[in-house]
Amino acid sequence: MTEKVMLSNIEPFNELFYKSCFYNSLFPILQYFDTRKTPVLANDVLLYTWDEPNLKVPFTIDYEVNLSESELLQQLGITSKELHYQAEFMDDIKAALMQSHPVIVWIDSFYSSIRQDTYHKIHKAHSLLVYGFDDTQEVFHIMEHKHADTLSYEPRRISYEDMKKAYSGYHEYLNSANREAYFEFYKCGTNYPNEMVYDDSSYDLTVFQANHVRFKNLILERLELIHIFADHFAYITSTSNNLQEFGEELLSRINEIINAKLAEKYKLKVVGYPNPAAVQLLDQVMANWRMIRVIIGKFLFSGIYKTADLQLCLNKLQHIYETEQRYYQLLFH
Repeated sequence: MTEKVMLSNIEPFNELFYKSCFYNSLFPILQYFDTRKTPVLANDVLLYTWDEPNLKVPFTIDYEVNLSESELLQQLGITSKELHYQAEFMDDIKAALMQSHPVIVWIDSFYSSIRQDTYHKIHKAHSLLVYGFDDTQEVFHIMEHKHADTLSYEPRRISYEDMKKAYSGYHEYLNSANREAYFEFYKCGTNYPNEMVYDDSSYDLTVFQANHVRFKNLILERLELIHIFADHFAYITSTSNNLQEFGEELLSRINEIINAKLAEKYKLKVVGYPNPAAVQLLDQVMANWRMIRVIIGKFLFSGIYKTADLQLCLNKLQHIYETEQRYYQLLFH
């Protein structure tokens, strides 16, 4: 019986945060199958959203996709087998790897002893790319980072015991919606009549631009949320006590937005967007968000409440709105 397997040509992806950690697991798999990641990046548009039922600071980031993930992967010649919770999931992982099929699983990193930032501290949903196993040492070979906020993915090992606990913990504490938590990937044929365009990088730009035109009204509608957020921001920063209560989550939301804008800038580069003014406008947007982040961070560190600084933040939000309008007008034409 096979005691160990390790897939070759699996490399970490540390170029950016994109949507969620799932994509830092998925992009190495695309490379493993010699498939470009750019069609995945070009497939969606970035939106602001308002998630009031779930967040104390409800202003955050969302995406509108053209094709579903499974549809897009199918057109790229990759199929995924997706499973809900199964007690024998480790046997499924091993069987997949013996067929040279990499696997992504969702876990609760509270139970992962190699994650010192979360181990026995916080319950946090996280995906792992599994590309090997060793029965003699009872470990899986995975791509993992050292901290939730760092792009430090590298080859690591997780024990069978930790994997079992972390996978079960995800379903017990973090998967009340019973989402699929096991994804096995393999090459397949495709019935898509024009699949050859996915080997043409110029097609990525066409799709990127077409998606922005398609979702133009939704993008502009969601930009108006910046004004609603400005009112919310004025409230949560109106007193030192309010800012102390909401500050940490406010920083989390701003970090999510900045990471999403960095990914947007990366998209412009890889799809070959020809107008450099778009990058310049995105840089202005990010500079304003970073200034707001610095001001909030200084307050949380020092406890010194400065009304003038918070008014500056409100001015920066107006600049962000105006600059975003100019940015998207470029993309729409």
